[in-house]
Amino acid sequence: MRQTIITLLAALALASCSMMHEDRDDCPYGLYVKFKYDYNLQRADMFNDHVQAVRLYVFDEQGGLVTVREEANTSDNNRPLECDCYRMHLADLPNGRYQLLAVAQTPSLWAAESANADSHNSANSRARFRVTESPANIRDLTMRLDRQPLGSHLYEISNNGQPLDTLWHGTDLASVRAGKMQLVEVSDQRPTYDTISLVRDTKQILISICESDEAAAIDIDNYDITITDRNSHLLWD
Repeated sequence: MRQTIITLLAALALASCSMMHEDRDDCPYGLYVKFKYDYNLQRADMFNDHVQAVRLYVFDEQGGLVTVREEANTSDNNRPLECDCYRMHLADLPNGRYQLLAVAQTPSLWAAESANADSHNSANSRARFRVTESPANIRDLTMRLDRQPLGSHLYEISNNGQPLDTLWHGTDLASVRAGKMQLVEVSDQRPTYDTISLVRDTKQILISICESDEAAAIDIDNYDITITDRNSHLLWD
């Protein structure tokens, strides 16, 4: 009788292992990345409300590109980023340690740096950031705003009176300042969870011109308003 019970238990154990292997899709495994955007005036996480498209770059320890993943809200019936429970799941990363860097934009129209920017510079278009799609190394990742050269190291951004692309990026800034990025360890023996905080790179600036005595005497056509800065070409860090 005892031998029969031991045999049955061994058979059940083998069956359980087999079932667990077959049902692996229902269990957490791989890398799960959460994104948040709480560095704002609301002092609340506004990622689900503001971000429409996010791209995650995964680099190895030496900075070589491993993979790029994207997800975006594409229609009324497909808006995954609006869910509070949203996580980007990478299930096929080999065991190892990785550097993660995220770039987010809205609207959800990615424009590679290699794309022809002239096609986006019509009279009704706004300037867009061209983000490197597949950089060989982390230091090759750049975000360049549509621009036209005016002279030595001087460019004009033609936004045609429209707001610039909203651009976020995220990584471990403390590690970047120390000369290296934080490494995320991935193992096929357990799930890995990581959170990337996004910082908004583009801001809205309101400029008002007022006449203290005769407000009606102001004609905006008599004024040229420009903002000059060194920020049309952003690097990975």
